[in-house]
Amino acid sequence: MEAKKIIKINNTKQYLYKVPGGKLLKIKIEINNNRINSIQILGDFFLYPEEALTKIETALTQCEKQQCLSKIKEIIINEKIQLLGFSPEDLNNLIQQGFNENNFKKEQIKNKV
Repeated sequence: MEAKKIIKINNTKQYLYKVPGGKLLKIKIEINNNRINSIQILGDFFLYPEEALTKIETALTQCEKQQCLSKIKEIIINEKIQLLGFSPEDLNNLIQQGFNENNFKKEQIKNKV
């Protein structure tokens, strides 16, 4: 999966992904100290109940890279959330792009010192 990085404002990065046969998925994510500091999930997808989106975002805040997929699946099961147009794996893959880019930049800085 290749996400497109659209823009970076301060420490917040935006990524966009068109799910094959599905909908547009976009995140705004800020990662500090290998944890999600903030995340906003956007796109032309549907989920039920609608207020569940905030619950997913809250559950992902302070997650480390390896915890994201299990946290997404856990909240979907516990809150009985129905996703239409994307899967937990699609969302996780988009989040991982942010972590991977964040770690790549840290390695570049480390190697320059």
